[in-house]
Amino acid sequence: MGSFRFTVLVGMTRVPLHVRSASTAQTILGPSCTDVEVVRLADVPANDDREFFVSAWCLHPRFIPDEKIIFVPEPRVHNPVEGALEELPGLRYLVRIRVIVFQDWNPPPPPPDMEGSVP
Repeated sequence: MGSFRFTVLVGMTRVPLHVRSASTAQTILGPSCTDVEVVRLADVPANDDREFFVSAWCLHPRFIPDEKIIFVPEPRVHNPVEGALEELPGLRYLVRIRVIVFQDWNPPPPPPDMEGSVP
């Protein structure tokens, strides 16, 4: 993953159900994360939709914001009077974000120099 050396599990609240996807999560997490995947945790009941979970690779967990405002446009609808598609306004949502767990995949530092040690 190049410089993306941390894997993270992130929980998000206040994400509307109809836009929960990897691409929406990528927008929320921003450019410091990549390869976002939607995750269904085994210990969360199937009907519990209070929190949206994703996993991703990131530069560092500190670059993941605690909250972000997202804009969700309304779907386009056909206007029978004008015979054209009309775009309705959208809504803004304040999404709360929490890093549940992360793993550092950076290589460990090299061992101390062994020259000068007595056998």
